[in-house]
Amino acid sequence: MANFISKDELKAIKVLFMAGDGPDSTKVYGMNKCLIPIKGKPALGYMLDVFHDIGSKNIYIVGDEKDLRDKLGSDKSMNYIDCKGTLSTKISKILSEFQLGKDEALLFMQGDTPLFTKRSLFYFLDRCDLDNADFFYPLAPKECIEFFNPYFNRRYIFTRDIDTRLNCMTLLKPHRCNFRYVQDIADNRKVDSQDKDFGNYSNPNNFLMTAFRALGPGGFVKVVEMLSALVLSYSKYHNLFRFMKNRTTVADIEKYGSRVFKARVNAVITPYAEGTLDLDSQRDADTYINHMDQLEARVRQEHELIDYFEDNIEAVSSIAHGYLSSTRISPKKRNHIPLRIEIKKEYYMLKKVFRTYSKKGLNKKI
Repeated sequence: MANFISKDELKAIKVLFMAGDGPDSTKVYGMNKCLIPIKGKPALGYMLDVFHDIGSKNIYIVGDEKDLRDKLGSDKSMNYIDCKGTLSTKISKILSEFQLGKDEALLFMQGDTPLFTKRSLFYFLDRCDLDNADFFYPLAPKECIEFFNPYFNRRYIFTRDIDTRLNCMTLLKPHRCNFRYVQDIADNRKVDSQDKDFGNYSNPNNFLMTAFRALGPGGFVKVVEMLSALVLSYSKYHNLFRFMKNRTTVADIEKYGSRVFKARVNAVITPYAEGTLDLDSQRDADTYINHMDQLEARVRQEHELIDYFEDNIEAVSSIAHGYLSSTRISPKKRNHIPLRIEIKKEYYMLKKVFRTYSKKGLNKKI
């Protein structure tokens, strides 16, 4: 029987916001990017409003407690965990602060995504079956993210199924997940504030060996292939890019993610792209500061499109039928379409909506 988080359970679930002040977090304006003021409110404040509106009772914010408390204030639902510096190297310390049951879930949030909405949260949680997996992460399709162009220019994870980008939230059972390899990789990473793309590594050999042990030979090759597709996406070698892109699927990411965390990992395809629009650079911060009203209007338009998709799902299903007919599935098996293909079907219908129904004026430039 499926085990989803109800609205009442959501009020009691522990929500952990990462709001540290390490080098990667202070590369924008030289201050904690979660506290950058946008229309007089810290970026993290917009996200807290979502959970206050839901009625969340257990909100934890990790970072420099004094600075965070000064900017965000406090109430009975908010708890601060004082942990300065690069938080990714202190995962064990942070998780030790929680008294969680073996199968109890924790909602893990980045604190620098001010457009985050309640609708995107509910959509994600409604698709997280806690009986079938231990670690859930949402993936937003490229077409949905590009709805926010020209304000944001994002890099993507390229796979055969979907071009996507990770979202700002993760649902996981900490006692079911092993963070050893994540901790080891983080310990070897040394962020250079001048290198906003990939950072650098204090000991590249240790990093590569840790990644190889975590992923195994097959997983390590998949990571190399995905990085190659990312690099080739900026080149003129389009055929080679398509070849490398088609080498990896969402199922591969789930498989090798499960190996790294020693837990069952599951991807959730979501049409809500606002969760991918984090404050990743000074350009992003300037965009939020100068265009927040327009961005909030664009989010409302996005929701109109998604509502249109849900109300007219049959009218746009032909694109999915055409896709399934062109796949390498034998006619005998076509009546037993695997779950991964069902996800693809929903994604391709959504792509049709965002590309075609934008002509109705919903996707006009603001």
